[in-house]
Amino acid sequence: TTDITAHAEINALRAACLEMGDIVLNRCVVATTCEPCPMCMAALHWARVEVVYYGATIEDAQQAGFNELRLPARELLRLGGSPVTLVPDVLANECRALFQLWQQHPLARRY
Repeated sequence: TTDITAHAEINALRAACLEMGDIVLNRCVVATTCEPCPMCMAALHWARVEVVYYGATIEDAQQAGFNELRLPARELLRLGGSPVTLVPDVLANECRALFQLWQQHPLARRY
């Protein structure tokens, strides 16, 4: 896609808001391969998602070749006073392995 904002979390939030008919998702949880970037974490906060589960870290994503702002989600939530709960390290090794698979894909594009 050429939509730089089309991260998995953003796409999931868009679909959930459409399905629920609301922008408040306060009884919802999100599970994602990687720690949300600042854009995604802000959107998860705005949607009032209760819990975010993730495996790989932003640092892992950067090492895999993604152009990440290395601002950990936990720090962003602390600075902003957000009540969203983060649950890290869910299947972390398996999530990191997905980055390795992506790097080997002939159409992988680093950005």
